[in-house]
Amino acid sequence: MGMQMSDFSYVILPGRFYKDEEKPLFEKAYRFWRENWDAVYKELNAGFKVNPDDFFKQDFIPVIVHEENIVAIHLYSLYDIRSDVSLEHSYLSHNFNHSYFEDLRRKNIEKVMSMESLFVNPAYRKSKTGISMVHVLGSLGQRVFLNYTDAHAIIAPARNDNKVSNVAYEIGFEPIQREVTLNNVPVDLLICRRDKVKPVPGQERLWVEYLWKAHQQKEAAA
Repeated sequence: MGMQMSDFSYVILPGRFYKDEEKPLFEKAYRFWRENWDAVYKELNAGFKVNPDDFFKQDFIPVIVHEENIVAIHLYSLYDIRSDVSLEHSYLSHNFNHSYFEDLRRKNIEKVMSMESLFVNPAYRKSKTGISMVHVLGSLGQRVFLNYTDAHAIIAPARNDNKVSNVAYEIGFEPIQREVTLNNVPVDLLICRRDKVKPVPGQERLWVEYLWKAHQQKEAAA
């Protein structure tokens, strides 16, 4: 697939209270997320389907768009883990455990941004395009974390079977717990602190720089 960076855009949608002009992309992003993650959970025999509440609760829903296509999606929520209501939230209580958060508190990490539900359109995976959109979207997400939040760290479960954890380690994530079984697959439970963020390696760095600059220019002009 021949691709020009200028044909792609990075859009940060709100989880709630979208503007009228954002509604078509918001609806498309929701359908993309729901259909693909339902398929993932079915493949993993995880025993549940996605809950629309998990989309609507987000603080940031970044998507990469090419023409009329959703290329990739990620979901980010902010939590204060000093609060029981955060720790008992269904997402945190399902994906992490008590000792994980105890370790974060020992590291003086109190406010976190979750990275959830990363999915890349199969038509845009590296095997077909030569570009790792997992690297690109993850690195862009770190910029959201650094520029739009006061969180102390990103938290994320990263699958080992499909090497997402390896991507995370390349851009500054570190393990709190390794080889935890989640949804019937092995994952590492990770954090990325503000001072540990690393530039994405390879040609993907050019994509990150281009898409972030274009996003900032559009935001400044709005």
